[in-house]
Amino acid sequence: MNENIMAMVAELESNFPIKWGRHDKIKNLRFKIYDDRGNEFGIDKEFDEKRFDYMRINYKGKEIQIITFDENDCAVISPNRMSWEEFRVIGVIFNITSKYMNNINFDWSYTD
Repeated sequence: MNENIMAMVAELESNFPIKWGRHDKIKNLRFKIYDDRGNEFGIDKEFDEKRFDYMRINYKGKEIQIITFDENDCAVISPNRMSWEEFRVIGVIFNITSKYMNNINFDWSYTD
């Protein structure tokens, strides 16, 4: 059901392979992915990638958010200054993320 998000996470893990900490986080990279109902990928079984809402990314302490508005529009928000090297790595993360997000057939017909 969440095959695109699972593939995206697998590719992020392969590009940032060193594990650290108690929670088996990827080296220098932490992220949380939510659907529009607040379900978190990997935590809540009800998470549905077709209802993706936002992803919070933290790379070396720099937080970035990717928010979706509809099947064609998203925004990237970062309140942090970053070095060009950090920006380059964030670009790698965006490249991986966008590749899989483009494959999702978002469901905007739901009503809650």
